[in-house]
Amino acid sequence: MIKLDMDSVKKRFEGRRCKILGAKNEFSVLAPLIEIEGELNLLYEVRAKDLKNQPGEICFPGGKIEHGENPKTAAVRETCEEISISWDQVNIIAPLDPIFSASNFTMYTYLGEIHNASSGEINFSKDEVEELFFVPLDFFLKTKPEQLDYKLIPDIAPDFPYEKIGFPDGYRWRNGFVDLPVYNYEGRIIWGLTGRITKNIAEILSD
Repeated sequence: MIKLDMDSVKKRFEGRRCKILGAKNEFSVLAPLIEIEGELNLLYEVRAKDLKNQPGEICFPGGKIEHGENPKTAAVRETCEEISISWDQVNIIAPLDPIFSASNFTMYTYLGEIHNASSGEINFSKDEVEELFFVPLDFFLKTKPEQLDYKLIPDIAPDFPYEKIGFPDGYRWRNGFVDLPVYNYEGRIIWGLTGRITKNIAEILSD
């Protein structure tokens, strides 16, 4: 049996990066700002059509956090890999609010700046990205998204052992709720997690 004292407990927790309980995977994305003709724009990707997950969907650069990597580093690394820029061209402005998905993963989000690159000169990985497009930041400050939503309803097995949790007569489970802001920019539909991140940026700037 391990004997614990206060010093050993403190040492174990010292410098530990907190995670979201229940999250099976962790991802990190960057919402990149780039200046085009004196106007700030958000850069979006259209995912390649032959990808296994979310083919053809609109997203920000990002991906899974690798072992030993922190969320900020992952966001920058994925951005550099996907749109073929160097690390010194990315400046993290601030973290945004992380998202815990009903699919049991955490998504960390950052607002960043891409510099020393023009919109016409940015290349991208054809294996992951179908195309890039840019939306003036001002559009999101002037345009409220259409608000859609759906409920998360617990699906409890008939033989759930309620007696083991101290409620032999059953338990009143709580439903969940997910909001889905939807932006339409010149026929480009920005929604889902990407819509929520975009709305987060717009709300912070509007406040």
